[in-house]
Amino acid sequence: MSETNDIKNALRSIIQTSDEIYSIACKVDSVDTAEKTCYCIPIDGSADLQDIRLITDTSKVGFMIVPKVGSYVLVTMLSETNGYVAMFSEV
Repeated sequence: MSETNDIKNALRSIIQTSDEIYSIACKVDSVDTAEKTCYCIPIDGSADLQDIRLITDTSKVGFMIVPKVGSYVLVTMLSETNGYVAMFSEV
C-alpha cells in the first residue's frame, strides 16, 4: 500500500502546475463583436480584464452569446492572461 501511495504522490508532483483555474465576477465595460471579446471590470476592485473571449476560437465562426454592456458576467480564467465569459446576467 505504501509503495502505491508513493507512486501516486510522485505522479501528482510531476504533473502539478502552478496555474489555477478560477472565476471572477465582473461588470461588462465594452464588447468587441468583430474580435469576439469583451472588456470587463472585476467587482472586487482588482485589475481590469481585457480581451476576454466570448467564443472558444475567436478566429472561427460559431455560436456566440454577447453580454449586454453594463451587465454582470462570470469570467473564468485559464491562466493569468487568458479568460472567457462563462455566465451572463443579461445578453
